[in-house]
Amino acid sequence: MPFVEKLAALAKKGVPVFLTGDFNSPSHLDWTEPTVGVLQNHRYVVEWPVTKFIQEKGIIDSFRETHPNPEKNPIYSWPSGRPFVENSIDGFNPSKDDLPDRVDFVFTAGKSKILESHIVGEPEYKGSDIHVTPWPSDHRAVVSRFEVVPVTPPVKDLVPASARVVEKEKTGVSLASNIVHSGDEITIAWRNAPGNRYDYVRITPVGGKKLAWGEAIRLYTRGELNGSVKYNAENVKGNWLDWYKADEGHWPLTPGEYDVKFMLDDGFTELAATKLKVVP
Repeated sequence: MPFVEKLAALAKKGVPVFLTGDFNSPSHLDWTEPTVGVLQNHRYVVEWPVTKFIQEKGIIDSFRETHPNPEKNPIYSWPSGRPFVENSIDGFNPSKDDLPDRVDFVFTAGKSKILESHIVGEPEYKGSDIHVTPWPSDHRAVVSRFEVVPVTPPVKDLVPASARVVEKEKTGVSLASNIVHSGDEITIAWRNAPGNRYDYVRITPVGGKKLAWGEAIRLYTRGELNGSVKYNAENVKGNWLDWYKADEGHWPLTPGEYDVKFMLDDGFTELAATKLKVVP
């Protein structure tokens, strides 16, 4: 994880740094010997590699630093007890069958002193001490407070964020041909994109209502402002960048009409759209 190494390098120069988010990975600090046989599903000590790597770089888990005994403070940030959503945008609702764990973190290093750290969530969960009703997410939140020493960071060590601002023209998406035969390769181009790493092109049947993970083809732009991607038998499940590949194949596209949309940063905000017709 190069960005973790860059944060660690800044911290060594006295710059307060923070690393936050949903890591989709538990913490090795929670799966320790005292928790084996005590906490749910803890049958072994597990050295979860993501959090272990971050700790080895000198970056501190603010919650576990202020709550050092996982067997006494078995806090879970996922899943929350949010209300059931009839038509959730990702098709997911938490249930009692999900295995709970702490996968959301606020890390810090450098000239940063951790003052306190709390879990924000639904009042029914005894581990949350800041309550919101109704709680809207399937994850609970972590909020930490710090005392920092202001410094001027060395400019040469700063890395620009991936997000770019589109100032002049709107984002556009187009097809080499809006009518193709089933089994033909499809070339999709975009222009003036924001340039986020997880911007993507989505292909869905016209009129489709379900928006679960496996419903659509996702073709990521890999941060290119202007570019193109081919959809064919080789990337039948999409060109997902990291951990996920769609379970279902979508090749060849069956005859019918499809929406081809340019979507913002791994979310569901549409920036541009066009139509595709597949004929026999």
